[in-house]
Amino acid sequence: MSDARTRNDPMTKTVFVEAEFGGELEMRQLIEAVRGNVVKKIVSLYVDAYADEIIASIDLETIKKKTNEQVTIGAIKEWIKH
Repeated sequence: MSDARTRNDPMTKTVFVEAEFGGELEMRQLIEAVRGNVVKKIVSLYVDAYADEIIASIDLETIKKKTNEQVTIGAIKEWIKH
Protein backbone atom coordinates (compact mmCIF):
# COMPACT_ATOMS: atom_id res chain seq x y z
CA MET A 1 0.00 0.00 0.00
CA SER A 2 1.54 3.27 -1.03
CA ASP A 3 -0.85 5.86 0.35
CA ALA A 4 -3.81 5.98 2.74
CA ARG A 5 -6.06 8.84 3.80
CA THR A 6 -8.93 9.06 6.28
CA ARG A 7 -11.76 11.52 6.62
CA ASN A 8 -14.38 11.82 9.37
CA ASP A 9 -17.98 12.95 9.04
CA PRO A 10 -19.08 13.91 12.58
CA MET A 11 -22.70 14.41 11.52
CA THR A 12 -23.09 10.75 10.53
CA LYS A 13 -20.32 9.41 12.78
CA THR A 14 -18.71 7.90 9.68
CA VAL A 15 -15.03 7.37 8.99
CA PHE A 16 -13.94 7.10 5.37
CA VAL A 17 -10.68 5.35 4.45
CA GLU A 18 -9.22 5.90 1.01
CA ALA A 19 -6.12 3.94 0.04
CA GLU A 20 -4.09 2.90 -2.96
CA PHE A 21 -3.24 -0.80 -3.07
CA GLY A 22 -0.59 -2.84 -4.79
CA GLY A 23 -3.00 -5.70 -5.27
CA GLU A 24 -6.33 -7.31 -4.45
CA LEU A 25 -4.90 -9.34 -1.55
CA GLU A 26 -3.83 -6.20 0.34
CA MET A 27 -7.25 -4.67 -0.23
CA ARG A 28 -9.05 -7.75 1.12
CA GLN A 29 -6.75 -7.95 4.14
CA LEU A 30 -7.43 -4.31 5.05
CA ILE A 31 -11.18 -4.71 4.62
CA GLU A 32 -11.23 -7.81 6.85
CA ALA A 33 -9.10 -6.09 9.52
CA VAL A 34 -11.36 -3.03 9.58
CA ARG A 35 -14.50 -5.18 9.62
CA GLY A 36 -13.14 -7.26 12.52
CA ASN A 37 -12.30 -4.19 14.58
CA VAL A 38 -15.67 -2.57 13.91
CA VAL A 39 -17.57 -5.71 14.96
CA LYS A 40 -15.50 -6.02 18.15
CA LYS A 41 -16.20 -2.37 19.02
CA ILE A 42 -19.94 -2.72 18.41
CA VAL A 43 -20.13 -5.86 20.54
CA SER A 44 -18.13 -4.17 23.28
CA LEU A 45 -20.43 -1.14 23.30
CA TYR A 46 -23.51 -3.39 23.31
CA VAL A 47 -22.23 -5.45 26.24
CA ASP A 48 -21.26 -2.30 28.16
CA ALA A 49 -24.74 -0.86 27.64
CA TYR A 50 -26.83 -4.00 28.22
CA ALA A 51 -24.72 -6.47 30.23
CA ASP A 52 -26.86 -6.19 33.37
CA GLU A 53 -30.06 -6.87 31.42
CA ILE A 54 -28.47 -9.76 29.54
CA ILE A 55 -27.18 -11.39 32.72
CA ALA A 56 -30.52 -10.86 34.48
CA SER A 57 -32.37 -12.56 31.61
CA ILE A 58 -30.27 -15.74 31.77
CA ASP A 59 -32.21 -18.59 33.33
CA LEU A 60 -29.38 -20.12 35.34
CA GLU A 61 -31.52 -22.94 36.72
CA THR A 62 -32.29 -24.23 33.23
CA ILE A 63 -28.65 -23.92 32.23
CA LYS A 64 -27.50 -25.78 35.34
CA LYS A 65 -29.90 -28.62 34.55
CA LYS A 66 -28.35 -29.05 31.10
CA THR A 67 -24.72 -28.62 32.22
CA ASN A 68 -22.96 -28.74 35.53
CA GLU A 69 -22.34 -25.80 37.83
CA GLN A 70 -18.60 -25.65 37.12
CA VAL A 71 -19.21 -25.38 33.37
CA THR A 72 -21.88 -22.72 33.88
CA ILE A 73 -19.74 -20.58 36.16
CA GLY A 74 -16.71 -20.95 33.86
CA ALA A 75 -18.74 -19.91 30.81
CA ILE A 76 -20.18 -16.85 32.55
CA LYS A 77 -16.74 -15.77 33.80
CA GLU A 78 -15.28 -16.17 30.30
CA TRP A 79 -18.16 -14.18 28.78
CA ILE A 80 -17.73 -11.35 31.29
CA LYS A 81 -13.98 -11.11 30.54
CA HIS A 82 -14.73 -10.33 26.90
